Amino acid sequence: MNIIVYSQYAAYAAIFLGFALVLSRSLNWRASSKFDVSKAIASGNTALGFRRMGAQIALAIAMLGVLLGKANPDFLNDVLNSLGYGALAIVFIWT
Repeated sequence: MNIIVYSQYAAYAAIFLGFALVLSRSLNWRASSKFDVSKAIASGNTALGFRRMGAQIALAIAMLGVLLGKANPDFLNDVLNSLGYGALAIVFIWT
């Protein structure tokens, strides 16, 4: 493999990590607008902890599915598809 292929893989990984962080923060922000999950988990409510864990795992599975799908020949189209499918995944997780 040449340096261009490795740089594309590094760019995909950076996009995935950035997008996963943004989506993770948005899920936590949405949950914190209703109640303070950290206090509820600290007081012994393990169901909320499992729900948070499930949302994070679902996000990881969705983004891995997006990234492991068929690639386009154009890098910009890959980025746009990843953003679109990632946003769709977060809509499904939110509802």
